[in-house]
This record gives sequence, C-alpha cells and structure tokens, in this order.
Amino acid sequence: MRCWYLGGISLIISCAPCYNSQEPNYTSYSVHRTDVSKFGYGIDDHGLELDRTRLDSIVEDVRDCVLGVLPLTEDEISQGECVTEPIPEIRSCLTIMVAPDWHVSCTGEQVFGTAPDASCTVKGEQPTPQCPCAFRAIIQDNCTIITTPNMKILAGQLTTLMTSCNNAWVGRLNKCATISLNE
Repeated sequence: MRCWYLGGISLIISCAPCYNSQEPNYTSYSVHRTDVSKFGYGIDDHGLELDRTRLDSIVEDVRDCVLGVLPLTEDEISQGECVTEPIPEIRSCLTIMVAPDWHVSCTGEQVFGTAPDASCTVKGEQPTPQCPCAFRAIIQDNCTIITTPNMKILAGQLTTLMTSCNNAWVGRLNKCATISLNE
C-alpha cells in the first residue's frame, strides 16, 4: 500500500507496479500526488505546469491506440523487447509527475536529470560536458512517469507501461508511442 496526500486528506490506495521492467531506476524523485485526474490517475504537478486537458487527451489517446494494436505478434514482442503481458488499463496505478528540476537544454529541449550517455548515443546524439545527456520523460518505480511540462515523449513512456515493451518505438506500437509528438 502507498499513502498519497491530497489537499490534507490521506488517501490510501493499492498501487502494484504497472509493469515490471527489470530496468533500474535512473531517477529517485519523491512523488506526492497533488491531484487525481478525472480518469483516476495521479498527478504530481506542484508548479501547475501541465495542461490537464492535453494530459488527459494523451493518456486516453495512447490507451485507445494500444488497445487497437493488441494483441502483438511474436515479431512485435521481440522487436519491442516486451517483458510481460500487456496491461493497457494502468490508470489506477499511474502517476504523472513534472520533474521539479526540468530546464531547457542547449539544444532547446525541455529536459531533466542526467541520463546515461548510451541513451543519447543510440539516437545519434553526442553528449558533451556543456550539453550532457538528459531525460525528457522516464518511468520511475514502475508506476510513475516523470516528464517535462511539454510532455513531448510522454506517449512513449505510457506505451511502454501499457504494453511492457521497453522499445515502444517499433512497428505498430510506434504510432502509439509518438502520439504526443504529432500535436
């Protein structure tokens, strides 16, 4: 059980991990739900930087997209590096959090934290001391997505949670993972 505090009221909810990625946490933000969306997922947005209407739209559009591509083929499961069965209904265990230390990078992207250099080099980017590799969104503790206010790659992380595919940018999953890029 996890305790969430919302407006001075203690809410106790069951939050099993949305999925088990077997991946390490690269972030360790303290998550405190400040709101709950109309669809039941938690929001940690102390600076009120998220467009809630757009956030709801992204979450619901990704959910509908994932439901539309399931079941995945064996080839898609292999290419997507999927680890368990898909769980497209993650809203009850999901929290979306704005990274409190987000900033605009030297490339003009909203980013936070320091990502492993390999995360950038695999995309053809070369991190430097002046422009280190950083996150735009990442899953923490298997049920929280840390993002920036523009939510640029939030859909990719949502697709990962809903499908258990660590590489959601392949095959039919790619259309779900890139929803927020197309707005």
